[in-house]
Amino acid sequence: MNHQVPAGKSGPPTEGWSSAPPVSDKSRQFTESVIREMTRLALEHNALNLAQGFPDFPAPAEVKEAAVAAIRADINQYAITWGAQSLREAIARAGGQRDDNLNDNERSIE
Repeated sequence: MNHQVPAGKSGPPTEGWSSAPPVSDKSRQFTESVIREMTRLALEHNALNLAQGFPDFPAPAEVKEAAVAAIRADINQYAITWGAQSLREAIARAGGQRDDNLNDNERSIE
């Protein structure tokens, strides 16, 4: 799709413009979000996608209570990209019980 302003054109799109408005040079530098990238990779590798969540069931009461406790404790920042260490360790422990290569929580949660 052509997002360039045609030579000699200015103002709102009219004849000679593409259907999309022009895009600034600065906005062309934006890349896709990490969440979108991780979602694509999870789909590609048939992996559990921890990048975003769209549950189709109510959260268990203990999860809701943990969220309330975290808010009260001022735990209010996003985790680092690869997840909080305590979460990685818990996943690795659970994976080790299933013997599915989830044994190195620092390098290889797959």
